Amino acid sequence: MEVSIVSVLREIIVKGILDIPWSQVLATGAFLLVLSVLLVVRVWLPPTFEGVDPEQKISQRYKQKIEGNSRSFNNHSLDDQKITNHNR
Repeated sequence: MEVSIVSVLREIIVKGILDIPWSQVLATGAFLLVLSVLLVVRVWLPPTFEGVDPEQKISQRYKQKIEGNSRSFNNHSLDDQKITNHNR
C-alpha cells in the first residue's frame, strides 16, 4: 500500500501538476485519500490471520495427497498380485 502512495506521488512530481488533466488530479487525490484512510484503519483491525501459515497447510495437504496416491497404488498392485496368484 505504501508503495502505491509513493508511486502516485512520484508520477505527479515527474510529470508536474500543471501538465496533468484536472480529472486525473481529482482521481489521484481520491486514490491517495482512500489509501491513507486504509493505512489509519489498518491499525485498529484485529490480526485476522495470526498463527495461520498457509504455506504449511498447503504442503501438509500435498503430502497427504501424495501418501494417499502411493497407498492406493500399493493397494492396486497388491490386488493385481492376488488376482494373478489366484488365477494360477
